[in-house]
Amino acid sequence: MNEVKLAVEIYAHKPLSINPDTYFQTALWTDGKIIPESLGLDVYRFAAIVTSDKRLSGIGRRLNYNLNSFPAGMGPIEARPAQYLSLTNIPDDLSLSIHTNSVLNADVLVDNLGLRLLNEYGNHFNIPLYQTGLIMFGDEDNCCHIPLSSFVQRKLFKEVSQKL
Repeated sequence: MNEVKLAVEIYAHKPLSINPDTYFQTALWTDGKIIPESLGLDVYRFAAIVTSDKRLSGIGRRLNYNLNSFPAGMGPIEARPAQYLSLTNIPDDLSLSIHTNSVLNADVLVDNLGLRLLNEYGNHFNIPLYQTGLIMFGDEDNCCHIPLSSFVQRKLFKEVSQKL
């Protein structure tokens, strides 16, 4: 497979209330290690409601949001887009970690968040976390790992790889 570009975002599957200093930290993992350029951190310094399907976080950048980050009355609260990561192949053990202080219960996290995979052509694939059936929780309820390889290979890059 030729080089592919992948972006991964976390979105609100249902409206989500966020409090001041709420954060979402994301990272792609392979071979038991974080891919350094994939590390993302979104910190909200104010209270708000993020409506359904709006982006909460993304890989590859660190951003702090305050009230000045969003023009008052000019639309919904939404994080900036994720950065694209170039991969020469899709590792079989590619996974995403999500760590947040927004939801303190694993069931609430799974019920309220979704995963958005994007390729360089603007195609995207939304996956509500409750549909993955593959989420692995660590010692904390607000941290999880989601295997991505099969989603990326089957859904997002299938058409692209057939054209190459």
